[in-house]
Amino acid sequence: MSTLTIKALDSFSDNQLLEHYTFPDRRWCRFNFVSSADGAATVRGHSSGLGSDADKRLLQVLRWNADVLLLGSGTIMAEEYVGSLISDAGVQWRRERGLSPHPAIAVLTTTASIAHEYPQFFDKSPVPPMVFTTTQAAEEDLAALEGKAVVHQGQTPQLSPHKVLSTIEKAGHRAIHSEGGPSIFARFVAADVVDQLCLTFSPMLVGSGPRRIADAGDHPFTHGPRNLRLDSILQADDMLFLSYRRRR
Repeated sequence: MSTLTIKALDSFSDNQLLEHYTFPDRRWCRFNFVSSADGAATVRGHSSGLGSDADKRLLQVLRWNADVLLLGSGTIMAEEYVGSLISDAGVQWRRERGLSPHPAIAVLTTTASIAHEYPQFFDKSPVPPMVFTTTQAAEEDLAALEGKAVVHQGQTPQLSPHKVLSTIEKAGHRAIHSEGGPSIFARFVAADVVDQLCLTFSPMLVGSGPRRIADAGDHPFTHGPRNLRLDSILQADDMLFLSYRRRR
């Protein structure tokens, strides 16, 4: 059994971090989350309350080398994502490597209500997002997305992770970076399509109440445990940054 060395995150340059978190040369679905020491995914409804400057830096850099950012509509609205999700340094890094200035964006939403509840995300998006939705989407919400997004509406009331990833791959995207949220992660875990989990442990005790990073609410998905391999450990002050890969 090999022993991993805990390395200081601050000792890595941005380029070294990207080499450390490089994507394999095949379709790869990576999720990124932050959790309190007692398992909470949020503080007062926001994951940012668990973070630090080091966590924010890693969160930003992990977006740079992705082909597509996979985002749940709940996370977009709760964290108030708007405009470019890539920093100027990230845009420059991508351009120097012949990549598009911004990764593609895929939005997962069961009802497509985000079209009316948070229209500024689409109005200010640097690229037309792909929107994956279901038969639960209202016609007026789908109409609100016309000209602003490429809509993929499934034929069932629930999203299919396999179909989402297949469609994304057919569009030419293989390096998939997701920031959840918990219901999306729970569904992708159940479908056994999560290749990697980048998990930040925040040195906080939040107590009962907040959701866990995988939380399907009132509609839990039945599945067996998924075995992971600890791939790396980074540290910044009292925060730990763990990378796990799926054992297959």
